[in-house]
Amino acid sequence: MKPDFLFYLGIAWAAWCCMHSLLINRSVQDNTEKFFVRMGFSGFRYRLFYTIAACLSLLPLVVLTVMVRGEVVLVWRGLWHLLELGLAIGALGLFWCGSRQYNLHDMVYGRKTAAGKRDVVEFSRDGVHGVIRHPWYLGSLLFLWSWPVYHEATILAAVILSCYLLIGAFIEERRLVAEFGEKYRQYQQEVSMLIPWKWLSKRVSQKLKRRD
Repeated sequence: MKPDFLFYLGIAWAAWCCMHSLLINRSVQDNTEKFFVRMGFSGFRYRLFYTIAACLSLLPLVVLTVMVRGEVVLVWRGLWHLLELGLAIGALGLFWCGSRQYNLHDMVYGRKTAAGKRDVVEFSRDGVHGVIRHPWYLGSLLFLWSWPVYHEATILAAVILSCYLLIGAFIEERRLVAEFGEKYRQYQQEVSMLIPWKWLSKRVSQKLKRRD
């Protein structure tokens, strides 16, 4: 594959990430909602608009990346297939556990709120959220690296999206601290962000205490 094409493909993926970040920005959301209300769309749901826009813009990039592919860069071989399988199972498990805590209808359509009022988002320590704070971020990272074969185009997309997810997780942390303040800081002290070190440490210390 020509380097120029990979460069422009990388730019396209980076542009999608920037657009996605822009769409979830609170000020963009508020201004968009006000605009549609002024235009007479009183029942406008920004979350539904965001979901459709994100999916429609993502689909052609995914199709293009899969079609052009390029040369093979990475293949999971031999016993490494076990790691690949573990990543895939881990991703599915995290998505499933996370879906039990999130209201999927509200995530796609948004909640009905009074005019000028924001959706109220609460964080939880139940289920998987008592192990890590962002199960879907981690699930997405595992999913990106659970494919059996990576070509030039697919590994480029995986690297860009992985960086975007990691940056997005830290940005989300800042937003949650600003919104919840000391409550979320306490949650950060108790539960790890992506890798469950604190949860594992608690389990190990509990077992050691029982032996004593």
